[in-house]
Amino acid sequence: MQFFQSPKGLPHIADDAAVGGMQGLMEPWARAIRARGGEIGLGWKPVEIVVEHGRVWGAVAVDRANLVREVRAPVVISTYPVWENFELIDARRFPADFVAAAERLREFRADLIGWHAGLRRLPVVRATGKPDDHPGWNRFLLGSEGARRYAGGYHIPSLTSRRAAPEGRHLLSWVMARFFDGGTTSGQPWTAARAHLDVAVDYLRRYYADLDDCIEWSAYQYV
Repeated sequence: MQFFQSPKGLPHIADDAAVGGMQGLMEPWARAIRARGGEIGLGWKPVEIVVEHGRVWGAVAVDRANLVREVRAPVVISTYPVWENFELIDARRFPADFVAAAERLREFRADLIGWHAGLRRLPVVRATGKPDDHPGWNRFLLGSEGARRYAGGYHIPSLTSRRAAPEGRHLLSWVMARFFDGGTTSGQPWTAARAHLDVAVDYLRRYYADLDDCIEWSAYQYV
């Protein structure tokens, strides 16, 4: 868990998994925050958004040793799923219809599974014999013809921004959101999720002529 504290003292609470999975997106913001005198505190778990006399004055967090840190600020911005904020601040402080809507949203949350690979070079598209140069999103469809369904997708973010990978390297990212559809879990254990990812990776090996030769490292993701 992170605290982002701006030079004006406005703490922002973010989730580790979300930040880790989107590091390529977050890092430019982190550099901008630090360049302007802001502080990023890693490893802190928010436990309360403090309200006194009807106004927020800051937030309280603990580290892995449960040592306390208080951050004072007139505004606190939380990127938690809205229903989880009620663990940090009493739900009775919000309008009843807002709380009810937040609880309804809980039924539509999702897991995210993914596979990411650091590439020594851009892989060659088997059909064209040329290195992939498509900067956009590629949908992955699964199933027989006429009954195919969306099953995730992939892109090469380093084709959009060279800051997404080290100089001379590239990043390939495959992700899929698995919606809970009103249940308490997404209904798929990790072994089944990994099997789905492996199907996608096998497809990438067929789509590209030299993917394995390009891979410097790879890792699964489960959020």
